[in-house]
Amino acid sequence: MAPNTLATSSNYAIEHEYELAYLRLPGGRKIVVGDFYGDPQAALIDADENWCAIGGCGLIIYRLAEPFDEYANGKPSRQYWEFNREPPDIFWIEELTQLNAHEIALRLDSGEVQIVTLPNFDVSV
Repeated sequence: MAPNTLATSSNYAIEHEYELAYLRLPGGRKIVVGDFYGDPQAALIDADENWCAIGGCGLIIYRLAEPFDEYANGKPSRQYWEFNREPPDIFWIEELTQLNAHEIALRLDSGEVQIVTLPNFDVSV
């Protein structure tokens, strides 16, 4: 992986340039999937390529399906969900591990591990 690549799968890659996280789609198109205070530190792409997760100052879950709506801070979307990104409940995430299709483990900078259950979204929407 290149130094700015956080995760790859058969069809996708999660890359970052400074504080912005990008999803590289098949064909090479890049879309913004997150904006982090400090650089994003970790990412993973679901084994079934239904979603991806990006962590750093908090967590963003991004659904891998059309219309591939770009992330914008404060913009509600059915494409992505944000967790623990604002004081006083910020998680400083260093590592992400997929446990199953609906749960991921977050290793925080304190060494603590938190389990997050993903939103109940239908990937066919």
